[in-house]
Amino acid sequence: MQNRLREVRNKTNLTLSSYSRMIGIPPNTLSRYETGKREPKLETWEKLANFWEVSVP
Repeated sequence: MQNRLREVRNKTNLTLSSYSRMIGIPPNTLSRYETGKREPKLETWEKLANFWEVSVP
C-alpha cells in the first residue's frame, strides 16, 4: 500500500527540509517514508496525521 505523504506535502508547496523542521523528523527519514523504503511507527503516523489534521488511516 502506498502512502500519500509526498502528495500532501507537495500540495502545500513545502520542501522536504522545511517540512522536516516543522515536525522534528530528519529529512532523510521523511524521504524514506515518502518513497516507501521505510515504514513509520504508529507514534510517527500519529505525529504526521496531527500535523496534517487528518486521521491515520
